[in-house]
Amino acid sequence: MATNEYKTFLSENKVLSSGNSREAALVDRVGGRIANAISKYYDTQENKSVLEGYKWEFNTIDDRRL
Repeated sequence: MATNEYKTFLSENKVLSSGNSREAALVDRVGGRIANAISKYYDTQENKSVLEGYKWEFNTIDDRRL
């Protein structure tokens, strides 16, 4: 159910591209660092299976009200 809501949200809002938006590029960089840190943590705990099949995704929405 959450995945469907997320997809609907993305389809109803303008998603910024990191190639066209400094803000989106920043979100992608920070998100990538977070994903990397979490992956390293689970590697050190010898518990890689926790993230098996996990797909990291970071999106920046163009909404000046926020």
